[in-house]
Amino acid sequence: MVAHHFAPVTAFFPDGGTNFAVGGSISADLLQSEPEGFPAQIPTYLATTNGRAPANDLYFIWIGANDFAAAIDPSATVENIRRGIDLLSRAGARTFIVINLPDISLTPEVIAAGEATVQAAKQFVFTVNAALEANILPYAWSHGLHVDLVDINSLFTDVVLNPREFGFTNSADAAFNPSTGMVAPNPNDYVFWDGFHPTTKAHYIAAEFIYGTVALTPTFPATRSVPLARLGW
Repeated sequence: MVAHHFAPVTAFFPDGGTNFAVGGSISADLLQSEPEGFPAQIPTYLATTNGRAPANDLYFIWIGANDFAAAIDPSATVENIRRGIDLLSRAGARTFIVINLPDISLTPEVIAAGEATVQAAKQFVFTVNAALEANILPYAWSHGLHVDLVDINSLFTDVVLNPREFGFTNSADAAFNPSTGMVAPNPNDYVFWDGFHPTTKAHYIAAEFIYGTVALTPTFPATRSVPLARLGW
């Protein structure tokens, strides 16, 4: 099983949006030593808004890839996301972006763990993404919410399998070796930074894809000016 341990990172956007996502988070708070899980991020956010989630704000949720290493069941991942949306909606939120999971079985780190881990990761991602469509969208409709489910997995798979079409030369190796501290001379030629996470360039491509998908949705005619609260990671 692949394991990850990252320092918490919480940042604030200069244009007024807020980011309560924490590096290495999972969708559940399994351990008291890891209080930065997705469920804890929501009350942390609400504590800054007097318990209210403004209905005119846009709530961005991307969580679940780290659940595989934590051995969390795919159905629990989706349920944790639904509960997060429910908690925010009870506080007033109405509009959400939910990003599905990229196929982590294509990452160098998972591939290095062996074929059994690769297949388990692929099944985990497939099950979570299918359940997001089957459960989150009907839930949103039945509760008068709008959830825009963005298929980042299609882009991620395309980038990994066809790296040169996106300006990369390497999608099989990592630009940074955590064991030695060595960084490749041209890290943005690589899709992967540390074997699991994408490089800055790959993240930029993902951000453009997400923005383009949401900005073209009629429900979000003024996405550029909507305050953003980001949770998950």
